[in-house]
Amino acid sequence: MNGIFLWFDFLDEKPVIHLRIDNFFDIAYFQLAQLMTKPEGNDGRAHLKTCPIEEGGCGSIFWGHGNRKYCPDCRRSTAAYRRKKRKKGASLEKG
Repeated sequence: MNGIFLWFDFLDEKPVIHLRIDNFFDIAYFQLAQLMTKPEGNDGRAHLKTCPIEEGGCGSIFWGHGNRKYCPDCRRSTAAYRRKKRKKGASLEKG
């Protein structure tokens, strides 16, 4: 992110942020950093989700809409298989 230059200005008594970049990858890194640092309750981060490891997911971050719980790589059937396998392993340890 060395190629990102920000400066503030006040136009008509409103703050304006100016952004100058060296390449398009810097924009992508900047937008990703903004997205990941937004608070949980913010509407801009409402669709950024984590695939739940405790429910058989992989733990990766993905963009999901509505009630989507798992990332595209972890279908419900894959997660159910992992959950079942984990339960089976836990019951063998107890028994």
